[in-house]
Amino acid sequence: MKITKSNVMRLLDGKKINYQVYSYAHSKETLDGLMEASLIGKPQTMVFKTLLTKANLCPYDSACWDAGFKESSGVWFVKRLEILGVKELLSLTAYVRGGCGPMGMPYQYPTYIDE
Repeated sequence: MKITKSNVMRLLDGKKINYQVYSYAHSKETLDGLMEASLIGKPQTMVFKTLLTKANLCPYDSACWDAGFKESSGVWFVKRLEILGVKELLSLTAYVRGGCGPMGMPYQYPTYIDE
């Protein structure tokens, strides 16, 4: 099966960084990080999901967390944290839900990556 390269794959290729591609049958039921981890046979701590948020510090931030992460405004040290809706993702990231990664976005947002 031929895999279409994403922006992040092209970015890694350009830097000559090795990576492994995992794939699974995509459906509305598999947009959850925990489900994706089980489909590729990896623990949830090895599967990261990107959340695009709005907080009082910046108009938008992106964050990359393990699949079991429960979003919390405490991580950003703000009183209120809003996860962007699916309808806003495409216009703000050029990605669809389930395919939005923190690297390779055509727009530059402050990005936080879980340790």
